[in-house]
Amino acid sequence: MVTGEHRAYLPLVAPYGIVSDGREVVYVADSAAGVVHRYDLANREISYIYRAGGEDLASPVGVALDKDGNLYVSDSVNAKVYVFSATGRYLRSLGDGTVKFLRPAGIAIDGQGDIYVVDVLAHKLYVFAGDGHFQRDFPRAGSAEPLNFPTNVAVDRAGNVYVTDSMNFTVKVYDHDGNFKRKIGEVGDSTGSFARPKGVAVDSDCHVYVVDSTHANFQIFDQAGKLLLFVGANGKGPGEFDLPSGIFIDSNDRIFIADSHNHRLQIFQYLKVGKP
Repeated sequence: MVTGEHRAYLPLVAPYGIVSDGREVVYVADSAAGVVHRYDLANREISYIYRAGGEDLASPVGVALDKDGNLYVSDSVNAKVYVFSATGRYLRSLGDGTVKFLRPAGIAIDGQGDIYVVDVLAHKLYVFAGDGHFQRDFPRAGSAEPLNFPTNVAVDRAGNVYVTDSMNFTVKVYDHDGNFKRKIGEVGDSTGSFARPKGVAVDSDCHVYVVDSTHANFQIFDQAGKLLLFVGANGKGPGEFDLPSGIFIDSNDRIFIADSHNHRLQIFQYLKVGKP
């Protein structure tokens, strides 16, 4: 079985990647446990994805959903991106043989169905069509803004692409075709700067959220890179974090944070100005 098998309850060990269908199903990649947890909130059921065909998951990191509900899971140790149906049946590995992943990590899928996969060790972001064929990579050859151990990716409704550039301590912003537009943040130990940037996400008003594991918070920027707000501090209470990592914002502007070393998710709600 892949999912739907109700094994003995598995607690979160080191949650990282998160994705929600915007309704009542949440998937969490748990790299330390070697599983993807599937939480069906409506039916109060938990199931697990732990195999892809005949292969065990080793270190699932990134998760994403396409418009048909198919789940994409990157495995950094197996160096593959697996695709599962909405019912949890293993379908295939992503790709057409053009790209050999070294250490795939963050994944995002845009409104056109294009699939974005960060490869940490290749220092690249690869883009695939919905049918799995390779299209292009970021940054372009000879770019004056190379990526240095990128980890995560998000795409906004306009098709802008945000990549966490962990060892350059920034978030790089590209257009849909891979043209560099700007960067957000810089190295530092104060708000507005990064020490260990991880997850990145964008809300419905195009505010950019960046998780920093060292700062134990997430910071919110406008499109110009101006800091608007930071949330969190080191600790175990509500709104406190211990090595937070992944972030996902669903269509209802619910903000899911993987609080890795506290072995939990925390969920926040973005409230638009003028709305209760």
